[in-house]
Amino acid sequence: MVRLLQDAGISIYSLTRNERPLFDELLQLHTVRDIEAWFSGQLVEPGITLLEQRREKQFRTISEEVKRLIAEEFDTDLTLEKCAARINYHPQYISRVFRQETGINYVDYLAQYRLDVAKRWLRETDMTVTDIAGKLKYNNPANFIRYFRKMEGMTPGQFRGKA
Repeated sequence: MVRLLQDAGISIYSLTRNERPLFDELLQLHTVRDIEAWFSGQLVEPGITLLEQRREKQFRTISEEVKRLIAEEFDTDLTLEKCAARINYHPQYISRVFRQETGINYVDYLAQYRLDVAKRWLRETDMTVTDIAGKLKYNNPANFIRYFRKMEGMTPGQFRGKA
């Protein structure tokens, strides 16, 4: 157990609640029940808690990094595989972590982000729908219009007219 925690970068000294070294405490115990309780209370439970905290922090960091990449490169051919390569993790791991942290998968998040950008551009610029579709990496404007209508209940042109 100590080796597992050390391999994870957790010092066993972070588990101790008092000034005595852990092994000195262990050597003071005499019954199997006391030793089991000591292992559970001093190593297992605190170790699991620290490992879970570390994992949660890592998951948040990964998700925030993917979101940052999307915000900076939404107008490129940014795939999950490219994101994973940029932050040095396997795409399946990134996919699972991102979905767990955000509640939405990578492709849907990217599409929603691009939709939000499209709506902002429709409100704030005079770019044509074709230009917006091209900048957001849609293969043709009809696909963009179809997706926009599906998500917003109106075409981009109608949205611009209401904005």
